[in-house]
Amino acid sequence: MPAPGEIGDKRVNEPFNVVIVGGGTSGWMTAAYLRKALDRDVTITVVESAAVGRIGVGEATFSTIRLFFEFLGLDETDWMPDCQATYKLAIKFVDWNAERRHFYHPFQRFENVRGHSVAEWWLKLLSADRAFDYSCFVVPDLCDAKRSPRFHDGRTFCEAYEAQSRLEATRGARMLQHLQMQYPYAYHFDAQLMADYLAGYAQRRGVTRVIDDVVDARRLENGHIDAIVTRAHGDIRADLFVDCSGFRGLLINQALGEPFIPFASSLLCDRAIALQIPSDSATEGIEPYTTATALTCGWAWNIPLRSRNSKAISAGEPGASSNASGSGSNFAAWTPCSSERLRWRSCAHRRTCRPGATRRSVVWSGALPAEGEGASGSKGTPSRYTTRFHASPSSATCT
Repeated sequence: MPAPGEIGDKRVNEPFNVVIVGGGTSGWMTAAYLRKALDRDVTITVVESAAVGRIGVGEATFSTIRLFFEFLGLDETDWMPDCQATYKLAIKFVDWNAERRHFYHPFQRFENVRGHSVAEWWLKLLSADRAFDYSCFVVPDLCDAKRSPRFHDGRTFCEAYEAQSRLEATRGARMLQHLQMQYPYAYHFDAQLMADYLAGYAQRRGVTRVIDDVVDARRLENGHIDAIVTRAHGDIRADLFVDCSGFRGLLINQALGEPFIPFASSLLCDRAIALQIPSDSATEGIEPYTTATALTCGWAWNIPLRSRNSKAISAGEPGASSNASGSGSNFAAWTPCSSERLRWRSCAHRRTCRPGATRRSVVWSGALPAEGEGASGSKGTPSRYTTRFHASPSSATCT
């Protein structure tokens, strides 16, 4: 029987420990988010290797990333200059259709006119005469003119969004499921600079950074992870593990043996060459969009940052290449695949997340669960023990 004040072999007043394996944007975004979301008596440690380099490409995002920065309390002026960030209003697709005409896929939503979306009006009136994207959206013209989505006073170009955002602000809408209208733009940023920025943000708020190599993971008799083994710091135990080690899959694939499902038969591109091309935004301007160009044996992308363009050629043939050149090129190869299932594993220890809230601690390998989601068993039935992370600045509710 456990002694008073203990649950299993964990004492009630011991801190709840989270270990994130891997740094980069995924590791430090996870650390920053959990530090903001969880109680201060939760300790968070990021273990990253100095031997594993970062590709350092430009990162193109989706518009919902704004919720992440907003939750952390970061304004655009706080992080964009440090991360060489630029605005992204759309993706420009070049040479993807038979007509070889480019088209934009914007973040802007359809307007409604007299009860019908402008897409329906276009089908009725203009489909034979004018391109869909230029007829139904403002964004293509903004992109061609290389204009910002914001005015100097902070307003966006989208009046409908501005009206909706004021309404949502009065309701305290801060989660994706609360939003009624998509944010009209996203960002490009330097992935390495973003990781460094968030590492500083998280460490200033108490996250511990351990520079070391993970060489093994100790598992219990039931197969659950008990600790990771590092080269210099020995065993590091935790109540929650998050695997952010990328393609290596140190926990979810190597330790837990979760198989990959290959998609090579349908996703033919399995290698890319990333290039950093210097640019002068003062004379050339900045394209507020990502460009994706179709090639005969793959495709190429361009992600504009403030002082350089991040270009890459992705192909499916070993000899496929381009005559593009630049400094700091990186070659990356991968197997198109995903893990068979995300792993949600119970630990051996029973302990508390906060006084009076007893639960069985868990191990999570893979991406973090979505807000409000728990875990599911392999057959789709709810697991016995689940955890929910509620995005409030100072509380974590566990069930």
